Amino acid sequence: MRTALDDIRSRRNKIVELIKKNNSCSVTQLTEELKTSGITIRRDLAHLEKQGVLIRYHGGAKLKMVSDIMPGQLPTGSGTHSEIELRKKEAIARKMAELITDSDTIFINSSSTACNIYSYIKNKSVTVITNNCKSIFIPKDPCITLILTGGEVNPNKSSLTGQYSLETIEKVTCDKCIIGVSGISIKNGITTAVLNETTINHAMIKRCKGPVYVVADSSKIGAVHKFYSGEISEITHLITDTDADSAVISQLQSYGIQTVLVNY
Repeated sequence: MRTALDDIRSRRNKIVELIKKNNSCSVTQLTEELKTSGITIRRDLAHLEKQGVLIRYHGGAKLKMVSDIMPGQLPTGSGTHSEIELRKKEAIARKMAELITDSDTIFINSSSTACNIYSYIKNKSVTVITNNCKSIFIPKDPCITLILTGGEVNPNKSSLTGQYSLETIEKVTCDKCIIGVSGISIKNGITTAVLNETTINHAMIKRCKGPVYVVADSSKIGAVHKFYSGEISEITHLITDTDADSAVISQLQSYGIQTVLVNY
């Protein structure tokens, strides 16, 4: 027979899965998704924070990132698959943030890897134009000016797409463009799993006057997904981790893409 304790465990597991999926969630999002009260959600978040699963902030909670873990909690070279994947994303985001300079205006698309960059931009006056709804809930340096494109909300990806998004992007010229992808290969260019995001990615690339960065962990290197999102020739830089297929990396470099491999 199912007990009240089983219900609590099930609900908390769902909270963790939702935050893992979106990197962060507001209390309002969780109450609507799980059909429960804000008091219950806050109690669950407090419990999960004590367990070290997530970090609460005003109005919500975010996935615990490698940068939030105390030394010794997650030794280099160990961890579950999800922990290793998280380390890769954080290392890529950290390196990308180093390449952002004061007064930059940048595009950031809806990928979780690209969204992680906010945590590493410090003391730089930067303007970000993004279609990533998760950007609202991630704590960030007050020097960052955040502009959402507007548009139709894709609840599965927490992204904004459609004509309103495109019109906003097409009115802006950016210094740098940061694109997370589902796959990148010589034959198929950059690809994504979400059809509506192909036009957004393409518009961001076209409206960038400076370098176009693809940020993607090694699982995306050489991978191909459903929908074409841009030519290899449009990409100037790739930041990935050291597990990336060396043969594919060599091919990409032969096309003039400057590649940075980060340790994690």
